[in-house]
Amino acid sequence: MPPSLVVDDLMLRALRTGDAEAWHAYLSDPLVIERTSYDELSLDDVRSLIARNIDGYAKRESLRWAITRDDVLIGTAGFRVWSPRQRSAELAYDIARAEWGRGVMTRVVATIVDWGFANIDLNRIDAVARIDNIASHRVLEKCGFEREGVLRKLRVCRGVPFDFALYARVT
Repeated sequence: MPPSLVVDDLMLRALRTGDAEAWHAYLSDPLVIERTSYDELSLDDVRSLIARNIDGYAKRESLRWAITRDDVLIGTAGFRVWSPRQRSAELAYDIARAEWGRGVMTRVVATIVDWGFANIDLNRIDAVARIDNIASHRVLEKCGFEREGVLRKLRVCRGVPFDFALYARVT
C-alpha cells in the first residue's frame, strides 16, 4: 500500500474497495469527466479500477492515492504509470466538482510530486492534460511543470480523439 500523506486538512491514503461509491458518484457528473479521458463508468467499472490500482502498486507499476477529507473520498491522484527502472512516472488526478476552485489539487499534486522525487527516486514526472482543460494546465504550472508540447489525437475520449498538452517536471 502507498504510505499515507497529510496535506493540510486532507489525507492521502491507499484506495479501498469501499471508495467505489464515492468515486463513482463524482465520476458520474458530466462536468467532472467532460475534459478528461474517462469513459462513462459503471459502479463495477470503478470497483475494477480500484482493484487495478491496488494491483498496480503491488507490482510497482502505478501508485494512486485516495484524496480524503474526514475519510470520505473527494478525489484521486498519483502515478498512473510508474517505472522504477526508468525513474519516471505519469501523474494523473481527478476531483469532485464540489472541490473545484479551492486549490485542493494544487496542494495535493505538489505533495505527491515532492514525495515522488524524495522517496521513490524519480528523475522525471510527466502529465498530460486535454488541450481544453485549462484548470489542469494551471495546476501543473503552479507545481513547477513545464509544457513540452502537444500530443495530437493522443486519446479517444467518449468516441472523439483529442489533443493533449504534455507537461513534465524533472530533478
